[in-house]
Amino acid sequence: MNDKQNRRPFLFWFVVATIFAAFLSGVWLYFNVWLPNRELANYSWSGLAPVNDDALSQRWREISHKVISYPFGNHHDAFLVLETQGNHESIPYLLRALSWQQMPDGNGTVVCTTEHCVDCLQKLTGKDFGCLHEDWVEWWQKEGVRLPVEELAKRAAAASPAEQK
Repeated sequence: MNDKQNRRPFLFWFVVATIFAAFLSGVWLYFNVWLPNRELANYSWSGLAPVNDDALSQRWREISHKVISYPFGNHHDAFLVLETQGNHESIPYLLRALSWQQMPDGNGTVVCTTEHCVDCLQKLTGKDFGCLHEDWVEWWQKEGVRLPVEELAKRAAAASPAEQK
């Protein structure tokens, strides 16, 4: 048997494995990236007020968490949803997403997507560290992660009336 005949089965299975890996990657991207972004695009922007249905709020929160779990996607709309639907579970997602956002330029001008992320963090934590990701993470690791859920909920509730004025 020559060397060429020995390589044919290997090459065949290599091609099959590569195609299968590409297929699995596509399925993963569809369900974890494209589909949540598509569902977020269907969100009724006329209903930005907090939803009274807990199951619906949880659904939109989960979709938004999926969208901001990756550095690409419609972060802007996900942050807008989390401004009304976010809770203590949203904070770690927002902290990670803030690391991917653009920082203010020399004049202090900031992209609105970054501003929405910071607004969500301020609302949910009652703290204000601006756009500085490192300061937010330091506070979360030292203090925030140890706060009871009730305390975080109280801080979020205290921030809500000020936003409506």
